[in-house]
Amino acid sequence: MAHAPAGQRTLAAIGAAAGITKLEVPGDWISRMSEYRREHLNDFLEYGVNDAEIVVEFLARMWGEGVLPPVTLGGGAASSLVASGSEYFGVTTPKEFRLAFSGLVDEQAVDVVDEGDELTFYAKRGRALVDGVASQLSSAFASAYHGGLNACPAPGYYPTRTIDIDAKNAYPTAMALVPDLDWEAGCVEDVIHERPLTRDDVPEPTSSFVGFVSFEFPESVAFPTLPIMADGTLIYPRTSEGRLGTWVCGPELWLAFQLGATVFCSLGFSGRIARRPDGSTSRSLRHGVRQLIEDRSSAKLLFGKGSLEEQTLKTSVNTIYGKTAQDVAEQRSWDAYKQEMDSVGGSAISSPSHAAITTSVVRAQLLATMNQIVERGGRVFSVTTDGFITDWEVDDVEDLDLYGLAEHLREARTVLTGDPTIWEAKHEQDDLVNFTTRGNVSLRMDGVCAHNGLKRSDGIAADSREDREELLTRVVTRDGRVDNAYQRFPSFQELSRKEGRKDFIPYRIERAVSMDFDLKRRPLMGSMVAEAVPLPDGSTHELATFQTAPWETVDECVRARAIAREIANTGCLRTVDQWSEWHVRYAHGKGHRIVTPHRTVLMSIVMAHRQGIVMVPTLAARKLSLAQRLDWLAKWGLGTVSEGDWKNARRPERVSQMLPLSELEPWLSRMRAAGIGGAPVEFRGGAS
Repeated sequence: MAHAPAGQRTLAAIGAAAGITKLEVPGDWISRMSEYRREHLNDFLEYGVNDAEIVVEFLARMWGEGVLPPVTLGGGAASSLVASGSEYFGVTTPKEFRLAFSGLVDEQAVDVVDEGDELTFYAKRGRALVDGVASQLSSAFASAYHGGLNACPAPGYYPTRTIDIDAKNAYPTAMALVPDLDWEAGCVEDVIHERPLTRDDVPEPTSSFVGFVSFEFPESVAFPTLPIMADGTLIYPRTSEGRLGTWVCGPELWLAFQLGATVFCSLGFSGRIARRPDGSTSRSLRHGVRQLIEDRSSAKLLFGKGSLEEQTLKTSVNTIYGKTAQDVAEQRSWDAYKQEMDSVGGSAISSPSHAAITTSVVRAQLLATMNQIVERGGRVFSVTTDGFITDWEVDDVEDLDLYGLAEHLREARTVLTGDPTIWEAKHEQDDLVNFTTRGNVSLRMDGVCAHNGLKRSDGIAADSREDREELLTRVVTRDGRVDNAYQRFPSFQELSRKEGRKDFIPYRIERAVSMDFDLKRRPLMGSMVAEAVPLPDGSTHELATFQTAPWETVDECVRARAIAREIANTGCLRTVDQWSEWHVRYAHGKGHRIVTPHRTVLMSIVMAHRQGIVMVPTLAARKLSLAQRLDWLAKWGLGTVSEGDWKNARRPERVSQMLPLSELEPWLSRMRAAGIGGAPVEFRGGAS
């Protein structure tokens, strides 16, 4: 199953690809296999052996006779890229490839990654960056690695023609634009510290730049481009006011300048681009992805479009990005041998610089498109990872220059596929109900149907008429959270525990899901109208329909979302009256600014140090144990920091919680001025 594409992970499907027919048990014997074995032993054995034969022959055709297969298809794709990348770099071993591709050298493997500043996905595999500068740069890119762009700019009901448009092979296309860094010659071209950032610092949308920045966009910009991780999600506010800043990559910074943003960089790095022998930019991912795409084209000719072979190679192309990002944002999984949760560890091609710039290119592509559509009078209703819903035609979207990004995307598409077009229509509808991020539905069979985590009832097929009608009805008739219990099988962790192990028997999960708009953008209350949504039974139900704008600050967004969560405990936000109640509580509730407790100052200092924004000598002193460093922090009278606080301070989502440097004084300056382990002299307590 781990080696087959989605939708074809059955013995019958892989048997067909291996040239072996899957045997079936006649009648109702499948539910009485013990009796079947007793009464029809030869048939029983043939049935069992047939299954094993299919697996062996399928893997042999996939990977070769007698070859130990990778654990997953993604692992195989990563191995393929190591092979093609080695050829591209002119090296002969995986060790040489790792140095050229991601700046890694081998060291002794470790079972447990300590509390230091190592990147866990490297340390877990017994590898380290080639030097200190490379380590700092990779840490910065890891901090700037964010997920996909997902938002709902226009909640409500739209009985007009809308189209769901996707970027063609968004991630493979973006990967083809990512430059390699020159790890051996010195991976950093320039360091920027405490100064305004300019267009010259990020001259191209593919610039290999990463920085910790604060920012402000003009009020006319519909979709700011610099994200801040807050409240468990990416927020795109107009300004970074109230926060120290955010880690971001070159593509989104380049786009920010095209939109007129002002940006201040606390710390930034321009990567040194690796060059080919002919002087051109080195792009090993482009070479590897193109090879897989060519293999897929060959499989399509040999086995047919939609065949398991062709779909397997399509899946391989799409998994390459995931393997470059494996454990870059730390992932943990259950280790059955150790009986504990542990870091997943990186893949053969994990690389923070490649992963972070790839995702930044995809987000920049969508943000540039949405801004240009709005500038020209169009509308964008929803955006999800690699596509969006708009009232524009796909040909009109194709004509956009995306402020200069489109020419880079078209060049990559031409190299990969021979086709320069970058967009394709996916769905079309004239009855869009758009209720939240990743939540929209149409009753048209060629329309969108995204559930926002709401599971279908048993017996209803995905995207069927029944599926759409059920989702629509649940959303527009709700008066609170939607009850959504479902059957769940035990996880691998539950099945493999030594203590309290569960049997492989499904059990029922009781839950209720909120279908309310998630407030990642600010509702424009003046635009709100009550639309009547028709249901198949002839009834109509009110759904508030409105436009949104970016929040001014992250604080405003977080407070608005907290109020909505309180409302969801007893009701919902579906009608205009319900939204009016929310607005009253938001506009006239507690103030926007709250006096900051000393512990928030203390944790902001720790996070700023751990994120590499500032350096506090005592906290950086490896000759001191972690306990000694934490004891030293406690002497400053701002509170205490636990080992868990220290470890979590490096997590990317903590960046949004850091106060501006000005609000950390005089504490920060005194800590930096004190000698290693030195007492807080001249400390009086309270503000200076």
